[in-house]
Amino acid sequence: MTKHVEIRTRLVSKTEGREEEVRSKCHGTWQQVSDRHLFRYAEPDNNGSALLLIERDTVHLRRTGNTHAKMHFEVGRKANAYYRTAVGPVHMSLRTHELRTDTATDSGYIEVRYDVLIGGQKAAENSLRIEWVEE
Repeated sequence: MTKHVEIRTRLVSKTEGREEEVRSKCHGTWQQVSDRHLFRYAEPDNNGSALLLIERDTVHLRRTGNTHAKMHFEVGRKANAYYRTAVGPVHMSLRTHELRTDTATDSGYIEVRYDVLIGGQKAAENSLRIEWVEE
């Protein structure tokens, strides 16, 4: 069964003493199949959409639009990530330090704390929170 949800995202990125915060609010859909949760939602700021998949101890996030990205989060694991912007691709890895999820009946969230590595070097420390509530 597909449910309609309001989704709020908050990304805090720390790089070389600077901190940037990006927030957004949109509408999307939520499907639960067994212990998997699948969210699809528009990303107007990116002129595209996102797909979020939560499976037990892992989270996958795929974005399309001005920026394309494929990200995999799993605590203690370094994963290659795909990120393409208008100026070209960026080869990077993500090292997940913390991953918390709450997938209640009509609302929930994910929180991920991770490092972005470019060329094996830490380029940013990020914190991502995605919340949803059934409409």
